[in-house]
Amino acid sequence: MIQGYNERRISGETWRLASLDNTAGPETCIQCGACRKRCPQKIDIPGTMRAFASLLGNGR
Repeated sequence: MIQGYNERRISGETWRLASLDNTAGPETCIQCGACRKRCPQKIDIPGTMRAFASLLGNGR
């Protein structure tokens, strides 16, 4: 899902998102932070999912 966010943010092209095999979108993130604790790169995944949902127009 973060790949989709990066594609949309960097290229601005939404057609690339169709090729990603995701069953759930960024709006399904419950913002619990469990993934952030486990991420070896220390990425703020909940924040990224919020931003991605906003880019797609389905943010909270």
